[in-house]
Amino acid sequence: MNGLTEWRIRHHVSLVALAELRVLLAAPVTAVLQTPNVALSEAAVQNNVRLLASKNNILTFRNNSGAGKLENGNFVRWGLCNDTPALNKTLKSCDLIGVRSVTVTQDMVGKIAGIFWARECKPSTWKKPSGERELAQQRFIELLTLHGADASFTNGSQ
Repeated sequence: MNGLTEWRIRHHVSLVALAELRVLLAAPVTAVLQTPNVALSEAAVQNNVRLLASKNNILTFRNNSGAGKLENGNFVRWGLCNDTPALNKTLKSCDLIGVRSVTVTQDMVGKIAGIFWARECKPSTWKKPSGERELAQQRFIELLTLHGADASFTNGSQ
């Protein structure tokens, strides 16, 4: 268990309350390499997050999302939460999806478990969710967090 999970249990804080707190704080959680006073693009933040994640035993994958026609004329949608236009409007999945390996607690000593991990990367000048797209991204993060995942926005400020 990580420190936040132990604190949540010790103080009888529900997963729902913890998820709400994470969203309200829009905590980047993932520190990235950043040159002071230099604004980083979303791509630069994302590259730094992936580099740091790899150093912290987190396996990451880029989660591209979109839709289009194949050469044979078939229409295809790709990316998480992009099964239909309606779903994609409501939930927009994070840029990075991954798994963080952890050694589990006493009842499963020695076994490895994976914690679902996701980050929505934003430019370093970004402050908090606004607009329909970011609110749909926030809903995806909330949904994952409610199910015990480690998910958040990051702009590389921490």
